[in-house]
Amino acid sequence: MPSWYDIEALGAEATKATAKAGGIGRSAARVEAMVKKEMEESGLEKKDIVLSGFSQGGAMSYWVGLQEGGYGGVVSMSGCIVRPDEFRLSPEAVDTPVIQCHGTTDPVILPKYAQETVDHLRESGAKDVTLV
Repeated sequence: MPSWYDIEALGAEATKATAKAGGIGRSAARVEAMVKKEMEESGLEKKDIVLSGFSQGGAMSYWVGLQEGGYGGVVSMSGCIVRPDEFRLSPEAVDTPVIQCHGTTDPVILPKYAQETVDHLRESGAKDVTLV
């Protein structure tokens, strides 16, 4: 199945640390290249762009949008911050609006990861984080 990065486990056996770092780095570079191309072609500025994704796409939205900073917002649906020990909120991203959407019975990305993500972001200094 196509994915943004490889993982070692799913569901209750998984931890957010099981995401493979190399794949995340390669995918982050792809996302950054897509954003750059869109900005060049459309004349948009980074502040006009909201990164959004579902599951791994949501995780990539966090990884790129909040570690680099300058985006108009980040929306993650059933995603979480993977490899949280390596994730660093950019000083330029502390005011970036973030919406974390998550159901209560997700068997793959456990609901507790949504709250842990919100807590991690707030503890890192993010000022505008909403969990839905």
